[in-house]
Amino acid sequence: MVNLPDEAIEMFSNENCDKEKPLIWVSTVGTDSMPHSVPVCFVKVIDKDKLLIAVNFITHTATNIKMGSMVSVSVAVPYNGYMTVGKGKVYTSGELFEDAAGRVKERFGGKVESKAAILFQIQRIYKLTPTASKKEIT
Repeated sequence: MVNLPDEAIEMFSNENCDKEKPLIWVSTVGTDSMPHSVPVCFVKVIDKDKLLIAVNFITHTATNIKMGSMVSVSVAVPYNGYMTVGKGKVYTSGELFEDAAGRVKERFGGKVESKAAILFQIQRIYKLTPTASKKEIT
């Protein structure tokens, strides 16, 4: 099992789409081998190895995950960041979906509706810094 460092938890935590927090990027690959990267917010750290991501506009990402794509979720500010790699599962109902959808609805007053939620299970964590040292930390 991998564990996000406390610094990474702070960087990835953006449960209510705070504009002051860094952008978080989700990357997948389609069945045509085309990479697909999108910025997201509404990211909640569920555990030290799981992120819950609201799907509001990133339906292509959700489709790629349903087709079996590996997932990379990254966050960075100048000279510091983290890249995680793992698997995702898409939920369109249930407790995880309701959690994500409720936060989106509250933040935007019902003007934006969540289409799904992605539960991302982290398998690898990389520290992103401009050094020549080993980047994988777990």
